[in-house]
Amino acid sequence: MTLTSRVSGWLLLLILSILSSLVIGLGLIWMSIDRADTAFRISQLQNELSQRVALNNKLEVERDRLLAPEDLRHKAAELGLHIAGPGQVRHAKLPKPGSGHAGKGK
Repeated sequence: MTLTSRVSGWLLLLILSILSSLVIGLGLIWMSIDRADTAFRISQLQNELSQRVALNNKLEVERDRLLAPEDLRHKAAELGLHIAGPGQVRHAKLPKPGSGHAGKGK
């Protein structure tokens, strides 16, 4: 084996090593950037989730307050509503399913 072939073999090996190191390094940088982006997105989603949970809790409290029996009695009195007396409530009999009389315009 001649000196020229030995040098060209080592040179080729050195170039391949440098190229593979470069590719691996770029891959690691890309993964680091992607991990940082993913962590930022997760942080944003957690903040959004906590805001929505807080809003949901506030809305549940408001709903419970609006549906409180005392509040409903007060609103009904303001509107002049009262408990139905005898004969004021009518019960409608619904036709049986498949009889052809339920909303078909016949």
